[in-house]
Amino acid sequence: MFENKRRIMIFVFFLIFLCSVSLASASLFTELLSPFETTNFSDIYDTYYSIIDFIIYTVLFVGLSQVTIGKRFESRGGKAIVVAIGLVLAIGLAISESYIGFNLRSFGPLAAAIFIFLVGLVIFLGIKSAGMEIVGAASITLVITYFSIRSVSPSFFDYMINNQYLSWLHSIILLAVLISIYKLFRLFFLKKDSIKENSSEGFFKNVSSKPKDFFNQLKEEKNEKNFIQKKLEKITSDAGKDSKQMISDLIEIKKLIHEFGSSEKGKELIS
Repeated sequence: MFENKRRIMIFVFFLIFLCSVSLASASLFTELLSPFETTNFSDIYDTYYSIIDFIIYTVLFVGLSQVTIGKRFESRGGKAIVVAIGLVLAIGLAISESYIGFNLRSFGPLAAAIFIFLVGLVIFLGIKSAGMEIVGAASITLVITYFSIRSVSPSFFDYMINNQYLSWLHSIILLAVLISIYKLFRLFFLKKDSIKENSSEGFFKNVSSKPKDFFNQLKEEKNEKNFIQKKLEKITSDAGKDSKQMISDLIEIKKLIHEFGSSEKGKELIS
């Protein structure tokens, strides 16, 4: 009893501690992040993008070198070769950014597209797991994803429209959304009625096309059932007779054994 009270008290104190932490978390995070309140990471990247990209490229290419050729150069000198190859590739790409006009900011639209695709994939799998067919789930996912991104970040589609290479892609997406809306309209308003009509027509056509064949089939099934039932009754009756005869023979043999024992007359009667 005392042990249970002790556990309850510990649990209550733990809940109070969690509540106090949750109440103080707002001010705590505000104090921790207050030095970065006026910091603009976009401006910092635009100013120091060359060194930031070089660090990221170094980590990337050294890791790739270790995965690809690291097993062939496992000694101490081999590790230096792996690091040197990664540094050469990182320095070359960082220097080429100045005249190619390329940096990690260029991956922004691609990263956004990948993120939108992953969100749409999660929505599609959730709708499909609820029992919706593939076409309906894909249509609902496309409509929800398009209008969600359109409302949350309209500048993403404005970027696609103004870009000469991606404007056609926005037209294809918009056409797919319109087709999906049409599919959803047919799915929720027309498909159920058509299914009912088709199923009812098919049922009455099958039943009323050949009623004689239908009743003849029922009659044949009934006759077959009666035939099988009679055969089973005969087999069971014969088995019952044979079993009764065997029991009577065993009883007679038992009487002979008790009466005559192991005499010569008893052996003749039993045989």
